[in-house]
Amino acid sequence: METKQKYPVRTGTDRSFGVTFTVFFLLVALLPVLKGRPPRLWGGGVAGLFLILSLLRPPVLHPLNVLWARFGRLLGRVTEPVFAAVIYGIAILPFGLLLKLFKPDMMKMQYNPDAKTYWTVRERTASSMKNQY
Repeated sequence: METKQKYPVRTGTDRSFGVTFTVFFLLVALLPVLKGRPPRLWGGGVAGLFLILSLLRPPVLHPLNVLWARFGRLLGRVTEPVFAAVIYGIAILPFGLLLKLFKPDMMKMQYNPDAKTYWTVRERTASSMKNQY
């Protein structure tokens, strides 16, 4: 039984995928050189393999490209709720707690039994209507 995906995996070109991983593994190979150590030969070999495949036979990299895109989608499904919770906890929750603590009447909604109306009279002049947007 074949399952259809709700949203098909969209990927970049196989060649750009190969070049990106070439650069990544080249950095992995050359990073120890910054600390005076010899380069990682296996990283250079993998970088060379990705470079050759991306220049000569990009379709060979297509399964890895799709797998990488699926991994990115899975990673997004995991990290998105975490980041949303962090933003909520840092920005929205403390502001709401401060409003609960100090109870400002920002919308002027306190009940006043003596008031005839809650209408706020505002003065409008011709100069106040300039540059509205």
